[in-house]
Amino acid sequence: MGIRALISEKYKPDKTLNRGIEIMKILANVEMKNYSNMKIGGRAKELIFIEKEEELKEVLKTRDKVFLIGN
Repeated sequence: MGIRALISEKYKPDKTLNRGIEIMKILANVEMKNYSNMKIGGRAKELIFIEKEEELKEVLKTRDKVFLIGN
């Protein structure tokens, strides 16, 4: 089960960047408590789900400030 399985049906991607085979999911104005085991966190301007190194490179090229979290 990949990280994309964690996306609830109520969250629809605001934008997608199609760079090859995969489509990167980008959610805007997201409550991070919905993605935390402890149910804490603030609001994120964007929450981007990536699976490949190329997607990470694209995010780093197109964003000024990036905070990476993951498992």
